[in-house]
Amino acid sequence: MATPERGSIFYGICGEGLGHFFRAAFLVPRLIEEGYSVELFASGRVADLCEARFPECRVHRVSGLRMHYRANRLNVPRSVLSYAGMGLRGAWSSCRVRKLANDLKPVAVISDYEPVTAWTAFALGIPAIALDHQQIATECDADMTSSSRGTGLLLRQSNRMTYLKPRTRIIVSFFHPPLRRRRQHEDVQLIAPILRPELLRRTPSKGSHVVVYQTSRTFKGLDDVLSALPGEKRVYGAGPAQSGLPEEPFSESGFLDDLASCRFAIVNGGHTTISEALYYGKPVLCFPVLGQVEQEINASYVATLGFGMDYRPESGQVPSFSEFLDRESDIRETIARATPKCGNDELCRVVLDRLDRWGRTVKS
Repeated sequence: MATPERGSIFYGICGEGLGHFFRAAFLVPRLIEEGYSVELFASGRVADLCEARFPECRVHRVSGLRMHYRANRLNVPRSVLSYAGMGLRGAWSSCRVRKLANDLKPVAVISDYEPVTAWTAFALGIPAIALDHQQIATECDADMTSSSRGTGLLLRQSNRMTYLKPRTRIIVSFFHPPLRRRRQHEDVQLIAPILRPELLRRTPSKGSHVVVYQTSRTFKGLDDVLSALPGEKRVYGAGPAQSGLPEEPFSESGFLDDLASCRFAIVNGGHTTISEALYYGKPVLCFPVLGQVEQEINASYVATLGFGMDYRPESGQVPSFSEFLDRESDIRETIARATPKCGNDELCRVVLDRLDRWGRTVKS
């Protein structure tokens, strides 16, 4: 357990998508090893995962953001309503978190796209670290020409509403566009993706099967897409109604085994799954959820950097995959030459440096 001298850290984890949790799976044990006590704040399934993964930490359930999808497209009205509801529910959660912060006086808040802890830090003047990938759209000059304009505004507003003047921003990404001019003199760190320890323990190999991972069960026509590609398909996150194939029973171990040994991966555009596939050297076929701008940006960079292809077919259309299959070996070589692929050590260095600096300030 932590020693009292180091103090406590409030760590907020977004409950929408598992990438935020996987970063915590790496970072939280490092914080505890350094002698900090860690209070975790999360919603939904991620809160359940935290309770199982971190028995040495208290897990506090807070209101969370949620995106809604329809026909492999962002359902904007329902997502906006969810965001508005989060503002109302989050106010109640924020009162509880603020009371706890007044009692424990944390050294810092780390928010991985979790607004309640970030708002608490701003209200009480606690140093905050904003840690995620989504900030790539607001803090960097990322190429957004191929992304949806209207929902791009929604992402930017979500970013700004989540983080209110954090002391340090850490953006994890497999691509590194330049920072926007207004951020070049601030503490903004752009580092390689954070990879969960379970993934790092596996050695990749080249099998004949294809891993299919879907963000939501709304990709109509996925079965036709898969039929146009060679090899056995191992499908995660999509049921037979979409893929025409049995869904693999989800287990972290089984998924990572399949990903490490696959020929290539078919994903939407989630940053974590793309980063994990690239770490294993796997070419990536992206079918981003339309209107989910972060996924659209990620898919565009996969294609631009030569790591795979970005497909956005109209409903009922099946793309020709001949170019991808012809270039598959070249894509694999391009991925192998790209470095770095893992930012775990850099994340520890940046976070622990800031916490040590802020801790000394509190004590003085």
